[in-house]
Amino acid sequence: MTIFYICPWAEKPTGGIKQIFRHVEALDAAGFDAYALVLDSTAPDWFDSPAPVATVHPPKFSWIPRRSAWKKNRMDWVSSPVSPNIKLRLESGKNLQRRLGPIDILVLPEYPGKKLQPCGFGSSLVIFNQNAHYTFAGYSYFDDAGTSIYRDKVLAALAVSTHTFDYLKYAFADLRVLLTPNGVDTERFHPGGEAKKRQIAFMPRKLPKDIVQVLQMLRARGVLQGWELCAIDGMGEAAVAQALRESAIFLSTCHEEGFGLPPLEAGASGCVVVGYTGHAAREFMLPEHCHPVPQGDVLGFARAVERAMAEFDTHPQKARQLGDDFARFARMRYSKEAEGRAVVAAWQQICGASGQRR
Repeated sequence: MTIFYICPWAEKPTGGIKQIFRHVEALDAAGFDAYALVLDSTAPDWFDSPAPVATVHPPKFSWIPRRSAWKKNRMDWVSSPVSPNIKLRLESGKNLQRRLGPIDILVLPEYPGKKLQPCGFGSSLVIFNQNAHYTFAGYSYFDDAGTSIYRDKVLAALAVSTHTFDYLKYAFADLRVLLTPNGVDTERFHPGGEAKKRQIAFMPRKLPKDIVQVLQMLRARGVLQGWELCAIDGMGEAAVAQALRESAIFLSTCHEEGFGLPPLEAGASGCVVVGYTGHAAREFMLPEHCHPVPQGDVLGFARAVERAMAEFDTHPQKARQLGDDFARFARMRYSKEAEGRAVVAAWQQICGASGQRR
């Protein structure tokens, strides 16, 4: 029995792809026969991972534009009765080619929503749901969700947060949902030894209109003078970690998240985190070590950032302590090791000892 996590292609770094590799790393280390099944010929290179990798070679369609993201991420081959060829990259450096089949388990991403279909060539299915808000993507108001793949067509769904777990269990009461909370690599994301800069970090691709409003309100009030802005976009993991170690404040613009990894990585790096929880991040964005803001309240967001800036200038030790408290909490509750243990425990429930290589 081999486990294949289908890994979509993305033009820019995304946390969801990184988490797929983290799951495979944990399973491989525990003795499971597991691979990240990438849909493009090259695996992501913006973060380091020892996870075993395989590539899939579905039938080609010449009418699809050569470089289109749709072509790279098409998963209609899963429902085809003809199993595709895959290429396993072995530790020896050699490649092993074979076909997918009934002895395999395919782990599907959640984002295709309605387009997810049962496997046509007999492989069992599990859904790695990293954002419950994509579960019903493609459905209309009047569609019958009774035919959803989540109903009796999958072995289980893996949920990355309590929010995602509760969402899926409410929608599909009979679905087997197993909780595998995301973790943060605290060897990479940790407070630095040097003093923080007067720098505010943010991710411009998440709710950019809200970020513009918050920063422009602060600029209009004159309080941004002397502060640097650090837009985290298109960076590799090491560069992101370095930027967060240097930054005093991180703006969390989570929106309908399945987990909300950026504010956790920022907190683990000793930033004072200010902003939205996106619902899912409220399990770790607690008032005792950050400044959560009601979703969509840009005025409250700006006021909270100004208070954090003032505290950094007038009570630097208190601001440092807040960041250190968050970093300590992240190490204790959301470490990469804790994530790995949860992933292994979930898969032991799904396939038992028979699914392990040893």
